[in-house]
Amino acid sequence: MKRGFTLGELIVATLILSVVLVSILSMYVSANFSVQQARDLTIAAKDASGVFEHMKSLSLAEIKSNRGNSTYWNSVVNKTLSQESITVVNMDDTDTYWDNNPLELGVTVDWKERGRDANVTMISKFTD
Repeated sequence: MKRGFTLGELIVATLILSVVLVSILSMYVSANFSVQQARDLTIAAKDASGVFEHMKSLSLAEIKSNRGNSTYWNSVVNKTLSQESITVVNMDDTDTYWDNNPLELGVTVDWKERGRDANVTMISKFTD
């Protein structure tokens, strides 16, 4: 009576173990990418919200005067995303609507995510 495993049994066991380990590793990598993507989206939404919070301390005239000044809006929050930039736009997209009250503004945060462009836009209305 022989004890132990045959070479064939060892090869089959090794293949099964390899398939299981590769599956677990791919799930880990996929979950890691999803967590990173969710983290970046959360940071971008926080930054856009921070710009809106800053706008609350400004008059409507001050908001209008800085509308095209991306340097001003980018200095409002502590940016941590890769190549992050912040843009404030009038959602009506014409200069005549900057005189509307309430004024509907969008804050767009753009950044690079694993070499791809990503962005999030939040919209809010402001009045004097």
